Amino acid sequence: MMLEYVKAVLLKVSFGRALFEKELRKGYGWLEGGELRQLRQWCYEEFGAVPARPEPGVRMSPCVKAGVAGM
Repeated sequence: MMLEYVKAVLLKVSFGRALFEKELRKGYGWLEGGELRQLRQWCYEEFGAVPARPEPGVRMSPCVKAGVAGM
């Protein structure tokens, strides 16, 4: 249930890198185990890159669609 919510939010904020990163971090905090793996797989399929689980205080690169202007 939460996985589908995270996916919906990420689709809506994929236009902006900073907001996408923020929502991706929140999503990682809400999901565990199998759902994290599913999110990574979905992100790879949807955006073309697999995000790594962020370490506290470390800036991470989001998975963002290739060719998005300003990215």
